[in-house]
Amino acid sequence: MNKQILIVFLLLSVVNQAFTQRSVIDNFNNNKKKWKLVDNDFQKIVIDDGLLIVEVFDDEADAYIVNDFKADLTANFVLECEFTKYEGETGVGFLWGFENEQNYNRFLITTRDQEFNAVTYRNGEVEWISDWTFSEAINLDYQTNKLKIEKKNNRIELYANDQLLTTISDTEMFGNQVGFFVGGTSVFEIDNFSITFDKKTKRNKGKEGKKRNK
Repeated sequence: MNKQILIVFLLLSVVNQAFTQRSVIDNFNNNKKKWKLVDNDFQKIVIDDGLLIVEVFDDEADAYIVNDFKADLTANFVLECEFTKYEGETGVGFLWGFENEQNYNRFLITTRDQEFNAVTYRNGEVEWISDWTFSEAINLDYQTNKLKIEKKNNRIELYANDQLLTTISDTEMFGNQVGFFVGGTSVFEIDNFSITFDKKTKRNKGKEGKKRNK
């Protein structure tokens, strides 16, 4: 192998080498993580006093609040956040593997009746992963609910307030975005967001997103 070929080979190795995923923690003391904030006739999403505050003014104007942290969601991860509802009768929860409003995964709770579900939206069509189920682990209105998604290889565990609600099969990752869903007319406060990865988890640069987990 001549010197030029060796240099090219080494450069390609550096570009494609695996590296550790970066964890993200956000207590919403500012918007350094660049969440998409809005203020219009349908919804208001602001960061104020250490909280992400979401107000939805229209029953048909669900809020999709997502962020792309350049993470490989086919790797193992733990997604956590705290939600408190002050107005409304609709649900709140996590979005992951989000590409757009037609293709994503969602874990949702309702604090009105202490129920949860999980769905995949594929090309705008709903696929039920876990049907509506009652759980006393879910706190009622005006109380904080800490939700967690923990991906472990080919399965995903869903938690509310540190209690396991259900285990589902791994889901398709349409995109790399994660975030929150707030349904219909309501007011929510969101705090203490984090996404962390197993220290042993590696990913290859340039191979993110739009992959089906096996």
